[in-house]
Amino acid sequence: MTEAEKTSLREEYIRAKDERQQALSALKVRDRAVSLARVLCIAAAAIGLAVSVWSSAPAIGTALTVGGILLFIALVVVHVRLDEKMHRLGAAVGYYERGMLRIDGDLGKLPRTGEKYLSAKHPYADDLDVFGPQSLFSLVDSTETLFGEETLARWLNGESHSNDVLRARQEAIRDAASRARLREEFAVTGALIGEDKPDPRPFVAWVAKEEGALLSPPFVLLARAWPLVNIAAIALGQMKLVPAWAWVAPVVLGVVVSRVVGVRTQTIVHAASTKQSGLRRFATLFSLLSQEKLEAAHLKKLQEELSRTGATASVEMDRLGRIVGFLDARENEVFKALIAPALLWDLNCAISLAAWKKRVSGQIVTWFRVLGEVEALFSLAAFLREQDVVFPELSDENVYTAEVLGHPLIPRARRVPNDVSLAPALVVTGSNMSGKSTLLRTLGVNAVLARMGAPVCAKKLVIGPLQIATSLRVRDSLGDGVSRFYAELSKIKHVVLASHKGPTLFLLDEVLAGTNARERIAGAKDIARDLIDHGAIGALSTHDVELCKLAPDLAPESEKSGTRAGVTNVHFEEQVNGEVMTFDYKLRPGVVTTSNALRLMKALGLPVGKND
Repeated sequence: MTEAEKTSLREEYIRAKDERQQALSALKVRDRAVSLARVLCIAAAAIGLAVSVWSSAPAIGTALTVGGILLFIALVVVHVRLDEKMHRLGAAVGYYERGMLRIDGDLGKLPRTGEKYLSAKHPYADDLDVFGPQSLFSLVDSTETLFGEETLARWLNGESHSNDVLRARQEAIRDAASRARLREEFAVTGALIGEDKPDPRPFVAWVAKEEGALLSPPFVLLARAWPLVNIAAIALGQMKLVPAWAWVAPVVLGVVVSRVVGVRTQTIVHAASTKQSGLRRFATLFSLLSQEKLEAAHLKKLQEELSRTGATASVEMDRLGRIVGFLDARENEVFKALIAPALLWDLNCAISLAAWKKRVSGQIVTWFRVLGEVEALFSLAAFLREQDVVFPELSDENVYTAEVLGHPLIPRARRVPNDVSLAPALVVTGSNMSGKSTLLRTLGVNAVLARMGAPVCAKKLVIGPLQIATSLRVRDSLGDGVSRFYAELSKIKHVVLASHKGPTLFLLDEVLAGTNARERIAGAKDIARDLIDHGAIGALSTHDVELCKLAPDLAPESEKSGTRAGVTNVHFEEQVNGEVMTFDYKLRPGVVTTSNALRLMKALGLPVGKND
């Protein structure tokens, strides 16, 4: 994305946000008017009631009362619809506001950090700022459901997939990126499910557990026939064909039956009312996905999984909504005490729920898995549109070669990209603050994106099927009695073990900084040789220039003939103009020849260099 394209997209977001904000403001005016009209209707009904009781024209009063009540009911329906539209417009405004924050790189203002997915034992997530404030998760996440968020987090955490799967995912992201309307509607509907992304897993687990007992023929026959028996008794009594009190017997018997089967029915009815809360809008999400004419093969496959065994997910979730709507009638105490027992209302609803569960129990897990994957793909589609990124070339070889590679979390105006090739590894030197650690994180975070099927921050990147293992950010622990050096050794051990299991991208910052120079050089040499001999590629940074002299010796044993370059020395350096020190963050070949440690100490007012 060029700067002009970024500006154009931001302006597009501003226009869309402003249009929805204006529509929302207009609806708020109408909402206040409807609220006032409802109050007037109640007042009119009350006046009508008074007129019908105390005046000489009761017919007028009755008409006013009935008219006020009927108009009030109509206005309630209008109010509900207005409220729905206002919530949708409010969610749309928030959708575009968060998009502008991502475009601007103002990630600190985004509400979701994904910090709960961060594990101290993960091979790279903490080192590469994958989760947490102003993290990679903040940049790429625009999910609105928990399943979508968890799917995206799994991908960021390195869920392994073949190149074929990732290529299909790339095609799906391209397709989704062109569907701005669908992605907005999907996000807005998802946002209305609940502010804190309600967890649908208990609901899914409940659905997967069948309730076969309620579907036995005696229960079904009794429940379905009993309302007809009661209605028939009342009708026959009115026609004088049976005693007028004949309806009492079936009603009383219905109460008895309700008591007998009450435990079974109440269990499923209560489960539906507690676990289904906030989930009826999922029907709309499934419907949006089912109705869209998609082009990418992977999206079409996911779409087909929503209707593979008959009725689509959206139809079945709509049916669930209607059943639960009938259950809501039980909230009226009069209905619950008198009418519901006579009609075996709870039993009928429970049977309908059990039948619904039986139909969908084998599909519900798939539906929500598909929903999560689609929403994660939509998030990455937004990332593709909003950022300066391209799709990497996925190679089956153990390779990492990049042109104009930058860190996506650094705003474009401050980002300094570099060309990088790991063949098989780099030893990176440079003065303090010159960019060594940032380079390693740039290599790592783009590898994370590439290996989840996402676009990367580069002009071009060719990458193989690499797992990522790092030792960049080392912390000691007083509580666990772990020193910084021991903590670093533990992280390096995980990196080494990873390389023994398969192709690995290793990134080691200030390797073995916690020990003396002699042991550091010997240890780093052996660790680097072991990693490279096991086929790993990567980079390590150091302040120890002596370590750079070992680079020619660290080529793999099979390649010391010169057929491929061994470990390469590269460096960053500072620029000094008088007392002013600056950095251009440009990667240069060879070993650094300058140091700025004493200069930085002096700049901070430390008593160094006085005896020079």
